Amino acid sequence: MLVSVYASVSIEIGRCLFRSIRVSVVVIILLLFGIPDSLHAQVLPAFGTTRAGTTGMQFLKIGPDARSAGLSGNFVALVNDVSAVYWNPAGLALLDTQRFHVQMGQTQYWADIGISYLGVVRRFSGGSALGLSVVGLNSGEMPVTTEFQPFGTGETFTANSSLVGLTYARSLTDMFSFGISAKWARENLAGVVTQNLLTDFGFTYQIGLRNATLAVCVSNFGVNVRPDGSLQRLRLGWSPKTCSLTSVLPTRSVSGMPHWPFACPISE
Repeated sequence: MLVSVYASVSIEIGRCLFRSIRVSVVVIILLLFGIPDSLHAQVLPAFGTTRAGTTGMQFLKIGPDARSAGLSGNFVALVNDVSAVYWNPAGLALLDTQRFHVQMGQTQYWADIGISYLGVVRRFSGGSALGLSVVGLNSGEMPVTTEFQPFGTGETFTANSSLVGLTYARSLTDMFSFGISAKWARENLAGVVTQNLLTDFGFTYQIGLRNATLAVCVSNFGVNVRPDGSLQRLRLGWSPKTCSLTSVLPTRSVSGMPHWPFACPISE
């Protein structure tokens, strides 16, 4: 009887290890050849990934909540709170059954730069949720400097950005959920104003093994726009030149899959 029990446990452990190795191989294939790299390289060549230093609306890259910041942004497959409106809209479908959820935060950086965040989610029956989010960033007043007046001209300017988003998420099954967001973003840099409509979309899939979830999200997807306003660039020996700009969105695609290979139950 003891030998039979040991044999049963060994077989079950072997099955769990085989499933874990199979899932791990799938994860490695996704990370090496999967969606993020190919999407960046082929589908979105002009949306902020291959033009380093030319993208606008950089505040869209700042995580608004402390929990995700504590995980260095590795949160796309773990999010199950209101911050899903930023990381992966499909995560709103994973909220608990409480009707209303509210999250707010204020982060103060150096040089008087601060970002404020507010998210409100209404959960409905049938596994759907609707969320509203607002983000605002303000730099305070900064002195205007030039090549000839590096200590300031006596003038000041401000840089501020804002975002309003509407998110819908739904669980189609107990294993699969999706979400989509529509966002309006505005950026004001020294009187040059950029406004744009963006969208996020993502999904989460419970693979079936304990704590294993596959998630993919594309954020800040939209078209390039030309800001309202212009800047003058001083040139030595020449009259100032008016510069026109084009704002390129910092679109990004992220996938994640938290998985613990040996977290497998053994049947009795």
